[in-house]
Amino acid sequence: MNTVQRIAKNFLSLSSGEIISRIFSFIAIVYLARILGVENFGKIGFAQAILVYFMIITELGLTTLGTREIARAKNKIDGYAGNIAAFRLVLAVAAFCLLCLFTSIINIPGETRYLMMFYGLSLYSSSLHWDWV
Repeated sequence: MNTVQRIAKNFLSLSSGEIISRIFSFIAIVYLARILGVENFGKIGFAQAILVYFMIITELGLTTLGTREIARAKNKIDGYAGNIAAFRLVLAVAAFCLLCLFTSIINIPGETRYLMMFYGLSLYSSSLHWDWV
């Protein structure tokens, strides 16, 4: 198999996987909106929107930096990956603490506050993604 065929095959498989993933996501969101109702689905949307701002703290361009440095020195993947993952985990702890502080300061119902903190737990898992390596 030559290079053009391999690239075309990889492109088609990744594209079809992405399309299928987006279709399932759309169906799940429509189903949740219908089952939960406007008010409860709005609470989930609000919690997700706030979470995105705190995910920026765990990112801080470290994945771009890591990708660039690994491309420069492929023999140092372990060192860069370990250091960046550890730093991102520390940033996730800080971001979660800031999220808890933020939720205690703003005036929102208790249910929404707990929902935001629950969604905030995903800061830890997102900080440990290795997709940039």
